[in-house]
Amino acid sequence: MAGSRRHFSFLGFHLLCSDEHPSSFRVVCVCSDPQRVRAAVFSSETWDWVVHPWVHVGGNRSLKFNAGTLANGSIYWPVDGEPRTIRINTATMDVSSVDLPSEVKVHGFNFSAGDTKDGQLCIVYESDFFLHVWIRGVDGDGIEIWVPDTVIHLSVEIDRVTHGFALDLHGDLKVMEVRSGYIYLSTTCLTPAGTLHCWFFSLSLETLVLELLVSGKFDGCAHLYNMAWPPSLVGDDGSTGHEVEGSH
Repeated sequence: MAGSRRHFSFLGFHLLCSDEHPSSFRVVCVCSDPQRVRAAVFSSETWDWVVHPWVHVGGNRSLKFNAGTLANGSIYWPVDGEPRTIRINTATMDVSSVDLPSEVKVHGFNFSAGDTKDGQLCIVYESDFFLHVWIRGVDGDGIEIWVPDTVIHLSVEIDRVTHGFALDLHGDLKVMEVRSGYIYLSTTCLTPAGTLHCWFFSLSLETLVLELLVSGKFDGCAHLYNMAWPPSLVGDDGSTGHEVEGSH
């Protein structure tokens, strides 16, 4: 058993839940060996794991830790150094390979799959502070293709929101996630004092406006999540604000 685990790698996990069944959830753990991938799924209903078979995907250890994203009912894991991504259907756990545009050169965290504001599958690729966006569509024969959507040059905007600090330190831009029409980015630099400084940004695909979310002296590791509005701040009528009336 020890020998069979020697080349085994844990890539990451994703939490699956739905509004229809808010009390139940599944956790998908994605693992790989040099040329294969497999998924193990934990269910809150059975309180047990289901381990799916290995699937050969090639690439020779080209799936990087924590590089996968959940979008449109599938988990997408880019193949480092190749214009393709591995897709795991979260309903069936079927594994397949999806070709990417030939311009895409996946390296590290310069690529992410996600969805638009309208729920369409899209991909974002960063190269030299240019963001390239494609939307999943179909051609005249009904075959799925990647349709170019927009190209965004970010160096001027990043220079503006960081007052020139980020570009002066020559940090790499990381595509963290693409969710509901927003691209989340980060860049981490080593300051002259020898400390790490990180900036987190959001970019709307609708307005193309870059906003600085937070910056500070920490590394670039972060996980995006949605937090429910505190129930104590919700009024009896469902409102999230309140009015104060005073007497004179």
